[in-house]
Amino acid sequence: MDRVIRGANSKSIHAPPVGYKYDGLYKITAKIPITEKAGKYQYELARVENQKPMKKLRPTDEEIDEFYKQNSWLATN
Repeated sequence: MDRVIRGANSKSIHAPPVGYKYDGLYKITAKIPITEKAGKYQYELARVENQKPMKKLRPTDEEIDEFYKQNSWLATN
């Protein structure tokens, strides 16, 4: 089993709008080669059963506001 943490990425519908989110435990169900020589693979994942459901609206508006507050503070130092 592997833990999945998703980062903000406009290319994925599963990614959060900002920051990172923990998505739970997954099992690798398939390993598909992307290139023959480079050793790159795409993996298919299946979420492990009996986990608490992930909230669809994460991060919340408050969490997004907090992210931007912290990010702007870091940018000034």
